[in-house]
Order: sequence, then C-alpha cells, then structure tokens
Amino acid sequence: MFRKLLIICLFFLFVANPSKGQELTMDGYTNQLFLNILTEQPDSSITGFLKLYIPSLYDKKKIPAFSATDTFHYHEEIHSFLFTNHPYLKMKFVKGKLDIHCNRYNNPELIQNITNIKLWFEFDDQQEAEIAFSRLVDNFILRSTDKKFSAMNGAQKAEFLNSKNTKGFNRVQFRLTIDNVAQHKYKILFETGNTM
Repeated sequence: MFRKLLIICLFFLFVANPSKGQELTMDGYTNQLFLNILTEQPDSSITGFLKLYIPSLYDKKKIPAFSATDTFHYHEEIHSFLFTNHPYLKMKFVKGKLDIHCNRYNNPELIQNITNIKLWFEFDDQQEAEIAFSRLVDNFILRSTDKKFSAMNGAQKAEFLNSKNTKGFNRVQFRLTIDNVAQHKYKILFETGNTM
C-alpha cells in the first residue's frame, strides 16, 4: 500500500513540474497550449502547417524590419490546425482545433499580422469535458494570482490573471459550452484576455 502511495505521489510531482526543474509560468503554460507557435521552437506537430499557411510564425528570423509601406489594404484570414491529441495535455477529447486569425497585407513585403488565437477542444461525453475543464482550472489556479468563475445557461467560464507577471500571457479565459447542433456536443474554448 505504501509503495503504491509513493508511486502516485512521485507521478503527480513529475506531472506537475515541467522538465529542467523550472516552474512553468502562466505565460509558458499558455504557450504550450498554443503548441509553442509564438516561441522560437514551435511543436514539431505544427511546423509543416506554419510553414505552409503562416510563414511569419514558422521562421521568425526572416521577419523584415518595419517599413512605412501600405498597411491599410489587407484581408482577414483564419487558419485552423486540427488535431486529435495534444503534446502537452493528457486529456481525452474527440477533436482539437487551433484557430489562428491574421491579416494578410496586399503588399507581399509585409508579414502576416496575427490578431487572435483560439484553442478549441470538442467532446462527445459530458463527464470527459468536465474533467478536462477541471484540469485546466487546476493548472491555471497554480499559475495565477486572481481567478473568477461564472456560469450561465449551462455554460461554465473561468478567468485567470497573473498580476505579478505583466509580460506575455497574463490574462486567459476558457469556457465549457454545450452545442446541441454540432457533431460533438461539448466544447471548451480557450482564449487569451478576459474582463478581470
């Protein structure tokens, strides 16, 4: 019995602490959720997608210096990366989707401007969706200074703020919703920013 308890404790210590012995911040955890696309080393599962659709995130070294060229003529784009498992999350979901919203300028010398990123997880089973939502809450409680929870019409919302760290992602929110017309009924939407 003691041996099982020790193994369970060691497992949770290993899972709670990231590699290299450093505590993962709210910004670092958010970047992991976004498959590290905004860092110098995006996850290998998404590099081909970035190279094809969002080259400004694929090779950040080739970003040209800002010039006073036309930034008023552009069109909006949304590029969606679909996946069935997430390299940094251990939870059951049917489908995941990373939506990258950007503006593509008519001037080919300008890079795409990323305007928003949304991360979706879809579930067929309500219990699995609620467990995943709870795991996200637990992870952000550990990394935030303030939190706010709300519920309306069956949807749950969690908002987190890290007031100690003003650089990077220090405000996030996610919602668990029910979509009665979609193929997968339960969805979690993760976004940066919130009303706190």
